[in-house]
Amino acid sequence: MSKILSKSNKTILKRPITLFEKINFLSCVFARMSPDDKAHLVESLMDLGQMNGIYGDGANDCGALKTAHVGISLSEVEASITTPFTSKEATVEAAEAVLLEGRAALASSFHAFKTTAVYSMVQYVSAGILIYYDTMLSDFAYLIIDKLITLPILFTVSYSKSAKVLTRKTPLGSLISFPVISSLLMHVVVTFLYQLMSVVVLEHFCDDFVPLDMQNEDYDVHIQSYEQTTIFLASLCSYIVAGFVIHLRDKHLEVWYKNIAYDIGLVFTIVVTILLIAQNINGLNDFLMTRPTRSPSFIFIVVSIVVIALLLLVLEYFVRQYNLPKKIMQYFHPQR
Repeated sequence: MSKILSKSNKTILKRPITLFEKINFLSCVFARMSPDDKAHLVESLMDLGQMNGIYGDGANDCGALKTAHVGISLSEVEASITTPFTSKEATVEAAEAVLLEGRAALASSFHAFKTTAVYSMVQYVSAGILIYYDTMLSDFAYLIIDKLITLPILFTVSYSKSAKVLTRKTPLGSLISFPVISSLLMHVVVTFLYQLMSVVVLEHFCDDFVPLDMQNEDYDVHIQSYEQTTIFLASLCSYIVAGFVIHLRDKHLEVWYKNIAYDIGLVFTIVVTILLIAQNINGLNDFLMTRPTRSPSFIFIVVSIVVIALLLLVLEYFVRQYNLPKKIMQYFHPQR
């Protein structure tokens, strides 16, 4: 225990800087310090690269509370003015709630970013394949994707509550990291292969398939084609699969099915996709400029590909979540 008085602190500060750093690093308890000394102590610990969380219940703690990375006030009077968090009860248990909510907020932000990034990449892949076939999605198809498919999931994904208990594992602190980048690339690769295989299945297993006439200069003919319809429906499945897998499980958040708003949004997008795939609604095909197919083999194979894509992404999720590559390397090459 370090009992540092104001005069003693000034004397120590006149000594070489290593002495003050050693005292701060080796001491566990600091007592009987002035407000300025508390703030200086926090600054010195921050200079040593340590993350600081400070409790305070009076005006003499305001300087340290404002300087620290995280300040928690145990009083609703003076100290609460300078801190972002105020505990209703004068107990240190508030730190657990701050950590739980902070980790949940960071994890939710990463989920929202990954969902937005994946959805943009899925649309980019779809547009690239359609350009190769000299066609494109209609304006109303883009409207359906943006308003009825992606929006319900993007708006509800951040409604997940924090986990009930703390874990040893901390959330990612950087978007430019291997887990995030590898996950995004995996989604892009699976999406590209899935949509490409859907077109291949269309050309070889669809009984009523009619190839697009590249020489025809009619705009509607190029838009309302089997290739466009297949990529459109395949992209809808890609959005749902990605939105589900990204939020499958996170140790810092409650399980996905406890997020009621997200469940409703996910079910809504699935129902809309099923209705669009069924294509039995009068006037819908002309509205979206799609050409439906009634080939059972084509629908069966495409649904099978969706299931395979879902399993691949779930496998990738658990490999990344439990850091299996690192554990395998440690098993074969244990550190001595």
